Amino acid sequence: MVSIKDVAKLAGVSHGTVSNVIRGIETVSPKRVEKVKKAIKKLNYSPNTLARSLKSRKTKTIGLILPDILNPYLARLGKNIEENLFLEGYSTILCFSEHNTQREIEYIESLKSKLIDGYIIFAAISGSDRIYSKILKGEKVISLEQKLGLEDETCLKLDNFYAMRLAIEHLIKLGHRRISIINIPLVHPTGNERFEGYKKILKNNGINIDENLIKFTKARKLNKANDEVIEDARKQTVDLLNSNNKVTAVISTGITITIGILQAFAQKGIRVPEDMSIVSFDELFEYSSILNYSLTKIRQPIEKVGRLAVDFLVEKIKGTKSLDSVIEIKPEFIIGNSVKKII
Repeated sequence: MVSIKDVAKLAGVSHGTVSNVIRGIETVSPKRVEKVKKAIKKLNYSPNTLARSLKSRKTKTIGLILPDILNPYLARLGKNIEENLFLEGYSTILCFSEHNTQREIEYIESLKSKLIDGYIIFAAISGSDRIYSKILKGEKVISLEQKLGLEDETCLKLDNFYAMRLAIEHLIKLGHRRISIINIPLVHPTGNERFEGYKKILKNNGINIDENLIKFTKARKLNKANDEVIEDARKQTVDLLNSNNKVTAVISTGITITIGILQAFAQKGIRVPEDMSIVSFDELFEYSSILNYSLTKIRQPIEKVGRLAVDFLVEKIKGTKSLDSVIEIKPEFIIGNSVKKII
């Protein structure tokens, strides 16, 4: 069996030089790189990655678990994280839980058997801290949007209260007081935080809570999450519009909900912003071009979240920093022309 020693001998270089060439380290001169590549090709040498991983206990591989690939925000977040991991020299094993906690746990168990170096996890729903703390004990973990109850865990999440305050205060400034919310189920921590923010900020501004203006999509089922949320949001919005509630503005708490709301508007012949105003969490990205107006929206900083998640995880893996905390990230509020001034 050909070894790295054989390659080094044929190329006339040290073992370290061969290793550096294989790993792509740029300190090796082009001349030596060429010698090593020729020796590798001639000897048909294949580095024993598994053996190196077992020796060093490092595989340079990260497990990334997201709840949904069809959600445009999550798809872009996953792509950004993968790109940043690649730049740091890590490979990514990408898993989608389909908003199913049991499936998520099975993925974690499978990833553990592959000796990966760490995890970035966007949990499906409010899972059991006891379960996560057991199966991820001693692992390097960055969680997104909700903590998993682990020791030395860093959680990156949007400041949902601040985001909701931006949305509601903008609507109030333009004269709106009959403000509806179409929200994701409260079993999701994000949905719960945004709903609690909605109620508190209305109360702080002297506006009574009207239960008729509050709508929720249903809990999601395996493999149908995206379609079900859109359809539920459409139905809830139609019900809202059919009621005599004098609503003037709607807040959407997620991109798939926004799609369902806009479908309902089209179905009922509602014009934006002439007949109804809307503020959306997240954005429609390239699909926004199909609208004849620009959405007023809360933009989550995908690039910042992806970069921080990778930076913090790499620091944990290297042991250079212990980060046991929740880091709230401020969103950007983009004012479009989907909100009508009514004063």
